[in-house]
Amino acid sequence: MASVVKDSGDAELRRLIHYLGPTTVTVGIHERQGAIQKMEKRASGRGKKKQQAEFSSETLAEVATKHELGIGVPQRSFIGAWVDENETKLKERLVAVAQRAIQHKKPMSEAMMRYGLWSVGQIKRRIIANIPPELSERRKREKAAAGVASKDTPLIFTGQLLSAIMAEQER
Repeated sequence: MASVVKDSGDAELRRLIHYLGPTTVTVGIHERQGAIQKMEKRASGRGKKKQQAEFSSETLAEVATKHELGIGVPQRSFIGAWVDENETKLKERLVAVAQRAIQHKKPMSEAMMRYGLWSVGQIKRRIIANIPPELSERRKREKAAAGVASKDTPLIFTGQLLSAIMAEQER
């Protein structure tokens, strides 16, 4: 449903409409980051202490989708499950952010971006906290051999997936 506002010369009204205008913020792995090929670390050389980076044929979007939905790997939903677990908290936070923007006459786009960045931080915290199920012993050995510090933590190998989770704004 479209709204029509006739110009009555009220500058304050026009300013509020501009500030409170429609804003969409999406959180996740977006097209630009998702298209990047997955990087893998491999131990190489004598003693296998030297690190070598190789690129997989899979993109980050493919890897993320497999884990989010459990396609060929144990399901480790890092976005959908977080939303489900925090539905009430998310709604409360969104209302608070919007009310604060209106109260302080701040652009809604700014408020929504703050909400998106907060969400990104929460999702990353969830991943770092170790989303079940636990890694297999084989995968732990692979990560240890590659020199990955977080060998017991699923979804963290090179840090690529974690750093690809972002908030983007559309207006």
